[in-house]
Amino acid sequence: MKHYDFIFAGGGGSSLALLLALHNIDGLKDFSVLIIEPNTKNTNDRTWCFWTDHRDSAYPLVEDIIDHRWAKINNVHQQISALKPFEYIQIRSADFYAKADAILLQYPKIERIRDKVISLEEQKDRLLISTREENFSCDKLFDSRPPKLKSSELLWQSFVGWRIKTDKAVFDTDICTLMDFEVPQNGALQFMYLLPTADNKALIEFTRFGSAVLSKEESVPIMEKYLAEMGIATYEIEEWEVDKIPMSLELNQAARFHPQGQRIIPIGLSAGNAKASTGFAFKNILKHSAQLAAHLHKREKRLPRPVQKVNFKYYDQLLLRLLNQKPDLSKKLFVRLFEKHPLDRILRFLDEETSFGEDLQIMYQMPWLPFFWSIKESILNGSSIAKRGERN
Repeated sequence: MKHYDFIFAGGGGSSLALLLALHNIDGLKDFSVLIIEPNTKNTNDRTWCFWTDHRDSAYPLVEDIIDHRWAKINNVHQQISALKPFEYIQIRSADFYAKADAILLQYPKIERIRDKVISLEEQKDRLLISTREENFSCDKLFDSRPPKLKSSELLWQSFVGWRIKTDKAVFDTDICTLMDFEVPQNGALQFMYLLPTADNKALIEFTRFGSAVLSKEESVPIMEKYLAEMGIATYEIEEWEVDKIPMSLELNQAARFHPQGQRIIPIGLSAGNAKASTGFAFKNILKHSAQLAAHLHKREKRLPRPVQKVNFKYYDQLLLRLLNQKPDLSKKLFVRLFEKHPLDRILRFLDEETSFGEDLQIMYQMPWLPFFWSIKESILNGSSIAKRGERN
C-alpha cells in the first residue's frame, strides 16, 4: 500500500487552490501528494468572480489568469459608480485548471488518479483511504467533497448563466451589473448579474437565494426578457453555467484551529468557506488556502479553520431567517444597503472586514422592521447565535 504525506479527496478548485498556495511559497516540493478525482478537470465548468483591492491573500493566487476586470458597477439603482479602491475580477475555471496542471507537472512527487474515495479509516499513525480501485494511506487528507448538511430549512444560492455573443456591439466592458433586483422574485430573492467581457460578449447570470433550486426552465424566459428589455434580441449562447451553493451556518467552525493531530481536514465549502447569507465562497476558499499553506510549510502542528466573527454570524442568522420566511423584506434590505452607504464600505461589510462602528452605521440606516421580526423569531424559537451551526 503506497503512503503519501497528503491525499486530496477531490481535484477541483479547492484542492488546486491549496496546492497553488503551497507552490507560491515554495512549499510543495517537500511533500508527496496524491489527488483523487473522478472527473477530468479541463473545461470551463464554472466562472469565479470577486472584488479585490489587491491586498488580500486571494489575489496573488489568480492574478496571472484574470479573464476580465471591471472598474465600475451599475448598482441596484441603475447608477454607475467607481469601484475604486476595488475592482471586480473574473476567473474562468478552465484557465485555473490549466495553470494548476502546468505547475503540478513540475513536481515528480505529485500523482493524480481518476478514481473516487469510498471510505476512510483512521489508525494510530496514519489514515487509510479506499477508492473504487485501490487502497492508500496518508498523514493528512484534505477533503473537498460536497458537504452533507442536516438542516431542514436549507437555503441555496442557485444560478443559471449564459455566456452570450451578440451580433453587434452593445456592452460597455468597463461596467458590471451586480444584483439587479428588477426581475420577478417568485417567492424568493432573485437578481441578475451582467458581466461584459467584450463589446459583443457577456456573462448573464440569473441568481436565486431561496429553498427551491433554480431550474433552467424557469430561468430562460426571465433571462430572455431581461436581454430583450436591453434591446438585445439576437445572440448566440456559447456556454451554460448551472450550479448551487448551500447557504447555511451548519458548516461554521467553532474554533480557530483543528485539534492537534487531526488527519481529515475539510477544505472548500466543507470547511465553511461559503458566507452563509450570500453563498459567496471563492475568495474565502483562496484566503483559507493561503492560511493552510503557510502553516503546512512551517510544519505547524495545528491547522487553521476559517472562523467567522460572532457579530457577522449574528447578522447572517438574521438574514437567513428573513430569506427563508420573508424574502420580500430581504430585497428591501439589500436595496437600502446600496442606497445609503458608500460602495467601499458595502464591499468590506460583505467581506466581513468592517469595524463594529461601521457595522452600527450600516444597521442604523437599515429598515428596522425586518430585523425586529427576525430577532423576535430567534427568541421565540430559542435559537442561540453562539451555538447554532457551529462545528467543533
